[in-house]
Amino acid sequence: MKSMNTFRLNALLLLFLCLVAGFCETFSAVASENSARLPELVRITQRHFAIPFQLPKPATPDAAAQQVEMSVSTDFGLTWTPAGSTSPPNSSVPFEANTDGEYWFRIRAIDQKNRARGSEGPDARVLVDAAAPRLSGRVWKGSDGEIMCRYAAADDSINMDSILFQYRQTSGDWKSIATEPVLSRRSPAHLIGEEIWWAGQEIDGLTVKISVADTAGHRTTKQFSMLPTDPNVSQSDLANEIIAPAIPSPLAGSNRRTQSVVVKDPLSNAQNMGKDWQPTPGNSWSDGEPVAYTQQSPVQARTAQGRIEGVSTTPLLTISSPTLADAIEEKLKNPDSSQNQETSFVAEYQGSPLHLMRVQSFSWEYSFNVPEDLQGPFRVELWSTRDGGTSWERIAVDEDTASPIDVEFQGEGLFGCRLEIVRDIPGPPISPRAGESPSTWIGIDTTPPQVTSLDVTMVDGNDSDAFEIRYAFEDPLAIPNSVRLLYSPHQTGPWATIATAQAINGTFNWKPHRSLPSRVFVRIEMPDAAGNIGESTTLEPITLRTARFIGTLGSPRASPTGTP
Repeated sequence: MKSMNTFRLNALLLLFLCLVAGFCETFSAVASENSARLPELVRITQRHFAIPFQLPKPATPDAAAQQVEMSVSTDFGLTWTPAGSTSPPNSSVPFEANTDGEYWFRIRAIDQKNRARGSEGPDARVLVDAAAPRLSGRVWKGSDGEIMCRYAAADDSINMDSILFQYRQTSGDWKSIATEPVLSRRSPAHLIGEEIWWAGQEIDGLTVKISVADTAGHRTTKQFSMLPTDPNVSQSDLANEIIAPAIPSPLAGSNRRTQSVVVKDPLSNAQNMGKDWQPTPGNSWSDGEPVAYTQQSPVQARTAQGRIEGVSTTPLLTISSPTLADAIEEKLKNPDSSQNQETSFVAEYQGSPLHLMRVQSFSWEYSFNVPEDLQGPFRVELWSTRDGGTSWERIAVDEDTASPIDVEFQGEGLFGCRLEIVRDIPGPPISPRAGESPSTWIGIDTTPPQVTSLDVTMVDGNDSDAFEIRYAFEDPLAIPNSVRLLYSPHQTGPWATIATAQAINGTFNWKPHRSLPSRVFVRIEMPDAAGNIGESTTLEPITLRTARFIGTLGSPRASPTGTP
């Protein structure tokens, strides 16, 4: 692998290294800074390598190269730093990459008269992928005997299909659990996940093994021993451990405990942990999953007087149904004040907890206490309302009364919910009374923010190097000042940041640095409160400036004199 990559580097740099004609008295035409044609990207799996070059025979003695200097850029040519130097007869400059990522290299030669020759743009581009993913996690025993594991991984190119999640007890075999982690960020990739399951009574000495690989085939495997209690380690804490950007949380405290929510995989019967996730450093929601509604006494202890079987009666007075946007309006206006360190709830609406989910099907934890004077069997019913309690619909039944209960909401919006425990006897269901208040609210939002416009145009006037980026998003749950503007020479990234914390709709005046590539794609991203990400990329690259070339000057000669 190493020899093959070295061969590719040599072959490519012989084609693109702009030094061949740089040592003659008269210069050959070479592509200048920001040429639209970038060198081919070479991928290697080592961090120690050398950038080769070839010097032609100088035309004059003083044009001979005395030293060759190399610079490197890790931000697509925005800034350059010295990366090494050498002198003939050496034909390569060694380099050691500190981290994985894309590196641009620029070569210049210094002759006896201290003249520098070489291009302004990159002469070589190398993508280093030498390290395996960084992985961290915690596993502990929950208050109800459940096993909980929170984990995170980071790498420039995580293979989402490679993750393996297993556990075993002290002397047992490894058992696999289906997982559904999510990416909170694409570049660099930052994977987050949380799993909850039950493993029986004998769980002392339980160990969890997590394995994840990147696209280059590097794999990281770690084992985590179960802790007796919740360590109160958030995803932001794990991000610090794996040296990944933090995940800010506008509506949840950084040290709050994640609740038990298992997302149902529509393609299998496996139950996987659903975790809000926030793909941007902007304001985002996390740890906002539903929690169990603990009922002090079963509903069946009440009489059915005043109820109607099936659906409750509709009152004569019609009240408009609450919307999800109205329910969290104040939280969106003041996201920083939304943190609640006292409880585990995402928000509060009409005195009851409100939670947001990005999926319509999931499993919901619950618990209840049966009074001593009541005898079973019982069944658990989950009722929902979309009009604030005017009418109720039964959406889920759990006949074994063992948490969790599988639920599926029809459509998006704000739902009020009540968990009722009734005697398991034949007959039509009896709904809550019309006007009874929900004990918990849940907001379902599966639609990402919509980009209604994205235009990049050159600013008219003397400042011809400036560009105006006009954009607009639409989303009822949009988080204020969370738009991020990015650019890349490739339509698929990776992306460098132009600006963050921008308004939902607006105009940004961008003056690109002269060392950027001459053609780039512009991208905009915005999260909503539920964690959906809206994004859009320009269909064609934006030309920042016209490529300039250096011509060849020959010998001067006098103009012919006319004959009288």
